[in-house]
Amino acid sequence: MKNKPKGFTGYLVKTSLIYLYRTTSASERSFGARLQRAQDLLTYVQAFPVYTPPRTEESIEAMTTLINQIHEINKSMAETSQQYKLMVKDRHSAFHSGPDSLVKVLSPIKNSVEAHFGRYSKESDSISVMIKKIRGVKINPPSTLSKSEDAVKKISLSQQSYGSLTQSLIDLTNSLSQLKGYKVSHTALSIENLQSRSQQLQTLNEQVAKRFVKLNSDRQLRDQLYQELTDRVQRIKAFVKAQYGTQSKENGLIGGLYI
Repeated sequence: MKNKPKGFTGYLVKTSLIYLYRTTSASERSFGARLQRAQDLLTYVQAFPVYTPPRTEESIEAMTTLINQIHEINKSMAETSQQYKLMVKDRHSAFHSGPDSLVKVLSPIKNSVEAHFGRYSKESDSISVMIKKIRGVKINPPSTLSKSEDAVKKISLSQQSYGSLTQSLIDLTNSLSQLKGYKVSHTALSIENLQSRSQQLQTLNEQVAKRFVKLNSDRQLRDQLYQELTDRVQRIKAFVKAQYGTQSKENGLIGGLYI
């Protein structure tokens, strides 16, 4: 067997470490994992003798403040994200999937108008056109809360579509209120209840929109804070190398912590 080149073992170790880092699982590269590594780094440098970085931003106090801010924004994002998902689900139920959803009262409304005015009456034709308009709105919201441009565009289009549905219901209700003789035994189809439903749907739309805006705002702040964290950690590593030496135990403790 041929002798291995000098330094071959070290090369393999270095290459393996690079590969391991690059293929780290998504969970390890998650925001939570990055924050934990930053917390570990802070714990280490607190024990370093004469840790006096040139900038106050890398001081123990400033790093503690930054990490606490990130903890808070992560918590806020988790709560807002959960609220947003639940509200989206509630809205979908109110418009489409619920037992008393908007789409499920359209046929009874159409049948009631036909019963009062006749299937081929102008009143029935007018209401049928409006109902077809509501049924024709197709909504396919994205399944994830990605910050990609395509996902944000889909969410925006979804919001517009729900707004269009709500306005169509308002228009339908106004038209029904103008029909003399429109009376129903089913209270859910009454003008008053349809008006109330329109208001409820509008409120749902507004709540979802507000949560989405809050989520986007939190995400932007989180990205800024993590970028600041990354920059500061790089400066800390550079200072530790300069202060204690590349081969020092201090550098060995924090050198492999990637944020």
